[in-house]
Amino acid sequence: MLSLRKTVLVFHVATSVGLIGAVSSFLLLAVVGLFDSPTVYGAADVIARLAIVPLAIASLAIGLVQALVSPWGIFRHYWVIVKLVTTAIVLGVLLLQLPGISTLTEIPSTDMDLAAKVALGQSLVLHSVGGLAFLLLCLVLSVFKPKGLTPYGWRKGKRAP
Repeated sequence: MLSLRKTVLVFHVATSVGLIGAVSSFLLLAVVGLFDSPTVYGAADVIARLAIVPLAIASLAIGLVQALVSPWGIFRHYWVIVKLVTTAIVLGVLLLQLPGISTLTEIPSTDMDLAAKVALGQSLVLHSVGGLAFLLLCLVLSVFKPKGLTPYGWRKGKRAP
């Protein structure tokens, strides 16, 4: 039977990898919207609201649970803290970008200044590239688990037998 720690790890990996895939899909649609057809912003909006937001929330929540049930802990290692903070930043920026995504889908092309529409589209590309870079950083940290204990981790390590 699978242990709780391994079960939580499976869910964390699944949501995190799904999040990377969803952000990659969003980035592709944002780029296509800039150069080819702005009608793809509707699909990007659906991906953002129905895939990226739930996966980011799940990844963050399950990551917290994973840290609690694993020997890594939440505050013992710098890489765990960086992963949690980075995922929270990605989620926060995405939530701030949702109104802009909706604006591109709801306003007809004739009602919005072309320069404003291009600027908003470029913002979506820029933010999704940044989000993807942050998520890939989390992936690298998960695989390599760099050394470096926090002061709390050092104190906990000294008390352990």
